[in-house]
Amino acid sequence: MEPLIDRAQLLESLEAMGGEPAEALALILDLYSEDAPQLLGAIVQGAAAADFEQLRFAAHSLKSSSATLGAHRLAQLCQQMEHQAHRREAHNLSALAQQLQAAYQATWAAFRDPALL
Repeated sequence: MEPLIDRAQLLESLEAMGGEPAEALALILDLYSEDAPQLLGAIVQGAAAADFEQLRFAAHSLKSSSATLGAHRLAQLCQQMEHQAHRREAHNLSALAQQLQAAYQATWAAFRDPALL
């Protein structure tokens, strides 16, 4: 099973910011911790209501920020949700939203692990 976070991708993103990687990570995680839960909430709400526009926007946004940080598993689930919303397929939206929630929780814990860097 692939790791929750691609450490090489994360380090590349941190290096692009310049400065000390640990400081850059703290800054990025601060921003991510503000946006990601709101986007995840929008995904869960959009899935419950079959609001495809809300789903597509929130899944795309969370996918982009997660992929930049190397959280590929979470980004892949967001991409599934985004494609399903684009095709306006209501089948299994709630189950996929639950998978996204679980993946987010696990990914957030991995980001908070002091051994990450």
